[in-house]
Formats: sequence, structure tokens, C-alpha cells
Amino acid sequence: MIKQFKRYIKDNSLLSENDTVILAVSGGVDSMVMADLFTKSGNYNLVIAHCNFRLRGKESDLDTALVEQYATYNNIIFEKIYFNTKEYAEQNSLSTQMAARDLRHNWFVELIKKHNASKVAIAHNLNDNAETFLINLSRGTGIKGLTGIKNNNIIIRPIIFASRDQIEAYADSNNVKYRNDSTNSKTIYRRNHIRHKVIPELEKTNPSVLTAINTTINNLTQVQDIYDEYIKSSINQLVEYSEDFERVNINNLTAKTSYETIVYEWLTPHGFSKKQVHDIVKSVNTESGKKFYAEDKCLFKEREKLSLKKTTTKNTNFVISKFDPDNVYNNLIFEKKDIKELKSLKTDANTAILDFDKVGFPLSVQNWEKGDTFSPFGMKGRKKVSDYLIDSKVPASLKNNVLTLKSDNKIIWVIGHRIDNNFKITKHTSIALIIKKIDINQ
Repeated sequence: MIKQFKRYIKDNSLLSENDTVILAVSGGVDSMVMADLFTKSGNYNLVIAHCNFRLRGKESDLDTALVEQYATYNNIIFEKIYFNTKEYAEQNSLSTQMAARDLRHNWFVELIKKHNASKVAIAHNLNDNAETFLINLSRGTGIKGLTGIKNNNIIIRPIIFASRDQIEAYADSNNVKYRNDSTNSKTIYRRNHIRHKVIPELEKTNPSVLTAINTTINNLTQVQDIYDEYIKSSINQLVEYSEDFERVNINNLTAKTSYETIVYEWLTPHGFSKKQVHDIVKSVNTESGKKFYAEDKCLFKEREKLSLKKTTTKNTNFVISKFDPDNVYNNLIFEKKDIKELKSLKTDANTAILDFDKVGFPLSVQNWEKGDTFSPFGMKGRKKVSDYLIDSKVPASLKNNVLTLKSDNKIIWVIGHRIDNNFKITKHTSIALIIKKIDINQ
């Protein structure tokens, strides 16, 4: 197997002699065999890196001990780190798996800099490649999702040519110690279900199904290359670039084969979803003026073109020192009335009616900040402004320009949206403060 290992690295130009390589070693059979193959190849400077995600208690600690023992015995530089994975997952609203992936990736970036390494080696194998193909196939992925696990400029998979059976046979014949992760046998996880249930069934009809799937992956990789060339060429032909805009002529676009796919590949890197792309394509034969928002971009339908423009965030921090009905403050005008003079408390989004006596000057107008909370009028409890804007379906590209009006650092109005309950009109109110947001350009 060591000959195959060396040949795979050479044929795929993964490494050069004397390169420094970070080996991601978990303690499982795949990564321990990969470490052993690298150790016996003798051509590289090795650093073994081990993450303890604190997810399996003593099992995780025994994994760490085994990997450290191997590194010490073979005189290989050893790096280890302990993560509070579940805490990180909760703080960042991630699944445990995605949290572990983020933590590991960020640490590897640090190690590459520290050791001036050229690559990080991950121990994916032939089975992993086939499993990933079947997972993505069951999800309804595009071609790219069916092209398997790839090497790239930083991450390499030098044993992906070998099946799990070959790896386990190598470990047994070379006395490579390893540990089994007990969670690998639990079929409640999608990958494990495919590993233990689906692939064995497929092997009953074709014992060489792993090889067949990987042949299909290689064929689809070539199809993906052709697809990429077509998309790149089409976008280069269609998109007109200027300092502020990207524009596509609709007639030229619709003359292309499968033009929805071209729009998808043009716009998804800008943050547009698949559903939005579908809606945008439907709009090409409708009236002008439709707008679609994603992250910091806005796409709008003109008569003959689709135009993409970056939306900018305006930083606002403005102080209103006193009540003055004769001035316009940052598009806001103020008025106060005896509560008895008010004909109605009904307002639109650009008008706020507050209890004058509860509002203390000076007031500040500023962009909402991370962590800002308020008690939205008509709702119970407090809510983060960020969550309120999401719930209100404010487009991502417009959220950062939403302003708050504060009194004594407390939000009294998310301008253009909703006032805070604590400043609303009650039966005890005698004077109303009426604030209107106006368009001074009209």
C-alpha cells in the first residue's frame, strides 16, 4: 500500500519532497494508517495535529493519548487542542458537526502559519467518497455535489484511493494501533445509515459498487469541467461591468440554452438563493421595476436589462438636543399635541406617537447595534433588533441601514418600523409626541 500511497501523491502532484505537512489525526483507523504511511515514506517534515472536541468524554481523552503516544514514539512534532464544541455550536447557532468543522478549520489555518506548512492532510478514503456521492444524490444536488471529495491548494486526501477494507488490512498487517469511535456504528446519522445499510445492499447486486461509484465520480468531474467552461464563457459574454453595476441584457440572456442556470451561477456568489433566482428568471417577461435583495446587493429588473448593484451602509449618529417643531432632524419632524386633540392613534410605519412625558431629551438617531433590544409595541417581552428585523422579513441588504431613535440609550422607536411598548400612549398620557419620518427629496 505504501507504493500506491507514494504513486498517488506523485501522480496528483499533492506534495514535493521536504514539504511540511500537517497531518489531521483523530486516532481512528484511517488517520492512524495515513500517519503511518507518511512516517514510512520519509520524504516530508511532519506535524501531527489532534483535536479533542470534548464530545465523547473518556473516549475522546483515550483518542488523544493514543495519537500523542504515536507522535512521541516516532519523534514527530505533536500539536493538540481542546474545544468546547457544544458551547461554540450554541453560541453560533450551528450543528455540532458544523461547529467542530469550523473549529478544526480555524486551528489548521493557525498551524499552517506557525509551521510554515504547505498542506494539511485529511484521511478520507474511497468509502467516504462514495458515501458523500450517495448523500448528495439523495439531497438532489447539482453536478458539483456528485464530483466527490476533492484535493485543493491547502487540503489533500492522500489515501482516498484506498477502501476502508484495504486500510484496515494494512493496520492489521503493520500493527498500527487505532481506536474505534462508538458513534460510527449508530445508524441514526445519515452517513452511517448509508455506510452500514445502503452500501451493503448495493454490494449484493454489484460487489464492486465502490469502484463503480468512484468511476462515475471521475466521469462527472469531467462533465463539471465542461459545465464550468460554458458558464464562465457565458457570464463573460453576457455581463457588462461598470463601477457601480453589473448588467445583463435580457434578450441576449434568454437566447442562451438553460439561461436560468447561467443566472444561478452569476447571482448565487452574490448571496441570492435558488428560489430567488427562480423568481428573478420568472420576472424577465414581466413589468419593470421588480427588486430582489440579498446580503449587500440589490438586483432590479429594468425594461431590457437585469441590473445588480451593491447597497451601501450609511453610518448615522445624530443628536437631537431639544424638542423643536420648526426643524427637520435627519429626515425627522417633531410635533406635540394634547392627547384630547388626537383624532386617532392609528399610524403608518413612518409615524410614531409616543408619550411626551416618557421621552427625555436629548435623543440620538443611530444605526442599530449588535445586542440592541427593545419591547416591540403590541408584543410581549423584549426582542433583539436583529431578530425583529429578520422576523419582519427586512431584506438583508437593507437591514444595516435601519436606524433607531434612542432616549437615555433606550430605544424608543426602530424608525420606520415599530415603537417601544414602554413609550406608548396610555390612559395616563396627557401630551403626545408625534414623530414623522419624511422624504426630504420629494
